[in-house]
Amino acid sequence: MRSSLWTCAGRSPAHRDNRPTVRLSSLDMTDRPRNDYPAKIADLLEKTATRIRALTVERASVAVTWTALALVIATLAIIAVIWLLIGFFRALGTLMGQELAYAVVGGILLVVGVFLWMKRFPKDETTPPQE
Repeated sequence: MRSSLWTCAGRSPAHRDNRPTVRLSSLDMTDRPRNDYPAKIADLLEKTATRIRALTVERASVAVTWTALALVIATLAIIAVIWLLIGFFRALGTLMGQELAYAVVGGILLVVGVFLWMKRFPKDETTPPQE
């Protein structure tokens, strides 16, 4: 009786539509037909958004992270320099007396200031000497 049912339709179960059978549970994004344009457009938009995010947001987050880290390091370095100067001044004050410590620190700062003042305009070797 079973064979008469299929012969009545003119085809056997293996030859209906001449297409391979695909289970719905095994469908992936790559198994779509080629004319599935809405899915292709959605995939293209998703890839584009992911690429733009990788080029902008992730780079910006890395830059913000490094900037914050640099600010923390700079703050800690400034605090360390201030503490070292205070410790140096107190050690000088203990060894030499307060007035002499002020004179030594003032002299050091004066020498550094004169050195930086002399270096403020670099010598330009391209201009000919004036007569």
